[in-house]
Amino acid sequence: MKILFVEDDLEISNMLKNFLITENFEVVTAFDGESALQKFFEDDYSIILLDLMIPKKSGMEVMKEIRKSTVPIIIISAKDTDSDKTLGLGLGADDYITKPFSVTEVLARIKANIRRNTQYGAQMNEEENVLICGSLIMDTDHYSVLKNGVKIELTAKEFEILKLLMKNKKKDLSISIYLLLFIVSVIIVVVLLLTISFRQVLKDSLLSVAQTNSEQSVTQVLNTIENYSNDIVNKMKSMSLIINESTDTFNIKEQMETMVNINEDIVSIIIYDMEGNILDYQSNTPLKTNFDQNLSFDKRLFNSNSEYVITSPHVQNLFDGEYPWVVTVCQKQWSSSHDKLVYVAMDIRFVSIARYIDDVGIGEHGYCFIVNKNDDLVYHPLQQLIYLDVKKEKIDEVISYREGNTINDGVIYTVKDVSKFDWRVVGVSYVDELVDDRAITAIEIIIIIALVVMIFAIIILFVLSNKNI
Repeated sequence: MKILFVEDDLEISNMLKNFLITENFEVVTAFDGESALQKFFEDDYSIILLDLMIPKKSGMEVMKEIRKSTVPIIIISAKDTDSDKTLGLGLGADDYITKPFSVTEVLARIKANIRRNTQYGAQMNEEENVLICGSLIMDTDHYSVLKNGVKIELTAKEFEILKLLMKNKKKDLSISIYLLLFIVSVIIVVVLLLTISFRQVLKDSLLSVAQTNSEQSVTQVLNTIENYSNDIVNKMKSMSLIINESTDTFNIKEQMETMVNINEDIVSIIIYDMEGNILDYQSNTPLKTNFDQNLSFDKRLFNSNSEYVITSPHVQNLFDGEYPWVVTVCQKQWSSSHDKLVYVAMDIRFVSIARYIDDVGIGEHGYCFIVNKNDDLVYHPLQQLIYLDVKKEKIDEVISYREGNTINDGVIYTVKDVSKFDWRVVGVSYVDELVDDRAITAIEIIIIIALVVMIFAIIILFVLSNKNI
């Protein structure tokens, strides 16, 4: 309940205000007559506590203005003569308390006056000829309307419209509540239906984005390998041209030495006969006198009809004190100096391309690897785990996939062929990581928004219901 307390003594005002607040009253204070009237007409109050001796407008003048309303007034004044009390009560005050006063007495009188006024208002409200809505009071018998106790002039049509609204205010509010509840229910159902349909649309969209990202990552690896292979082939062409045309063995040896020295990636250049015997070589380390198996020579692979062939990465074991990880690029051609067909082989360090592949990621757990078209694994960032049979990779299936994207068992395989060699770059990414998890996150956000809307709707319904009550 709200109280308007008009008192120019700040100490008394604060003392009584603080006490009434502890008794669960809302107290608005005014310190002169003009501000008291302004605050009265701006809001609705359950009771008014009014001092008579206040500046600008006296308490008596204030009471004459507000007495037109039904709000109870208690005068609190230092004037304690019978004539003062009679005058105050005669002007319309409902009670009179003299200073100094007891706060408990003031509290008791406030409650008594509010109780009497409430009972009177309820009795009037039950009568069909009196309608009350907030600060509006309508007397249908006398065609009068009061707003905060002040009469409002209305035409006959305006009076009938206002009467209809005041009679049906609860019904209208109930209709509004039911309408809002219906709208909120429809919104929630629509959001849920859209969420179900949107989930699949979102998954399709995310899957398309995931495939595009995978293709971009694999294409970057492919471009790097293509540049790498083009560089190797160009070096091989230069060396092959010299071997094919020159009959000067010393010149060939000198050119091989120069190429090895100026190219850090070239470990060795070796010329083999058709049986794999070394006819000539160049490396920065001496050749071993004995070795069980030459890992850089693969007669089956070298004897193919391809212009250039390349081995899988392996350890070179021909030279003393060095065991680099290499790939061997070979070309079968005529050697003028040896007057017969030979194999020209270059051992190229593979570590730089391997490091690049290791650094490529597709999503959080995706990766790239390389296979050849003979189902052999060329390079895999988890190669040791595959050799130990800890990790499985469907290499035989990957070989059969066409270039582009293939989805199998929740895995996106992106395949690109290397033009110069029989290699395939394969990107591996996971649907649940790139698509499902993101779709679930988006759906969770939508559900949270729907819940927030529902909570706000419930709050609005609660507020409106309280007003209706």
